[in-house]
Amino acid sequence: MTRRPNDTSRQLTTKQKAAIPLVAAGQSDTEVARRIGAARQTVNQWRHHSPQFVAALNAERQALWAPAVERLRSCVCGAVSVLCDQLESEDKAVRQRAAVHILKAAGLYGKSLAPHGITDADALAQRWGEEADTQEAFDRSRRANSVLYEMLEIAERELLIRKLLVKRTASEENPPED
Repeated sequence: MTRRPNDTSRQLTTKQKAAIPLVAAGQSDTEVARRIGAARQTVNQWRHHSPQFVAALNAERQALWAPAVERLRSCVCGAVSVLCDQLESEDKAVRQRAAVHILKAAGLYGKSLAPHGITDADALAQRWGEEADTQEAFDRSRRANSVLYEMLEIAERELLIRKLLVKRTASEENPPED
């Protein structure tokens, strides 16, 4: 049987396979080593120097994490409602904390919302000119391609007409015998 490159579980020893869920559950190297009958240094070596072990451990952690993420997602609407309610609080500190949480969740916290843009008219005219030049070059290219496609269609039609003429001439020169 051919091994698939991403299937690391076949490359792990029995002890490594037994250690994966224990390490993923947060047990110490000493505790994992005791439970699987290996040296602590061996478990540490696997965790830091065995790509197969680390890949399998990462896969186990992701598998364990997925249900928790789904559970968190199911709470989002409720959390937003609580924050919105807190924005109406009489306590200024509560309102401020709620506002900060909302801004962070929206990706706006700590970002500059100041208006930006070129304020020098000459620089702006130059930028617009460059953009116009780019657009003009694109339009010229598109027109040239359009002309080429039309020429190709004409050539294809001419070829078809020639084939039909050749076929017609051949049938006139060699009429079918009755």
